[in-house]
Amino acid sequence: MNAEPILLGKNIYCIPSIHGRSAFASEVRRAFLSHDFEAIAVELPPSMEVPVLEAVQRLPLIQAIVYSEAEQEEPMYYIPVQPSDSIMEALRLASQERRAIEFVDLETPVYEPEEIILPDEYALRFLGLKKYYEV
Repeated sequence: MNAEPILLGKNIYCIPSIHGRSAFASEVRRAFLSHDFEAIAVELPPSMEVPVLEAVQRLPLIQAIVYSEAEQEEPMYYIPVQPSDSIMEALRLASQERRAIEFVDLETPVYEPEEIILPDEYALRFLGLKKYYEV
């Protein structure tokens, strides 16, 4: 399997992933251990940094961060913190190795998830990250 992250720029790499899927957490681990990254950026908003990093320190205990946006009680959103998630694995490794961590997603007043159909994670084993991303 090709564990090489996708080069997006001169020194910016991307590891495409589907949340909560262990195959992608494994790819993050392989890439992290095979490169000397100065910083790790994750697709979570800066307001989630403290609760998420605190929860990551308690892994492998599975947790969920529950929040609502724009000071509204409804709807409630959940961020699962589990070892099989690629973002949580990246944060765990970066914390252990004392790498800079950036939460780079936009803060939005209302989160509207999009439903996307993605290839089965099993295909990652045969295609590798780059080809999987292209599909």
